[in-house]
Amino acid sequence: MSWGDLYSGIPIPDHDSRPEFNPPEVYWVPTVAPSGLIIYSSVMFPKWAGNTFIGGLRSQSLLGIKITGDQAEEVERFPMEKRIREVEQGPKGQYGFLNIKKVAVFCGFVHMNE
Repeated sequence: MSWGDLYSGIPIPDHDSRPEFNPPEVYWVPTVAPSGLIIYSSVMFPKWAGNTFIGGLRSQSLLGIKITGDQAEEVERFPMEKRIREVEQGPKGQYGFLNIKKVAVFCGFVHMNE
């Protein structure tokens, strides 16, 4: 397995090269190019409470990550067909995503009963 190369062409070393660093709990090959991140803290979507959500630039998706103790795993992936640059939680618990091309576009999930 390879961690890839730096822009200079030098191979990226394994994560155990320095004791003060921990290896990643979740990673993707090929990369999803993670962007904004939130830890969902509302009750609007109870099954997501406490989960982490990450925007994907290359994957063009929103990734749901469940963290249990010091373990993390991707549990959901929502295809957005746009590069997700930022993820936010609104005041009522709704999600917001920013897709920036020439103009910022806000889109998001809302609870069906609202």
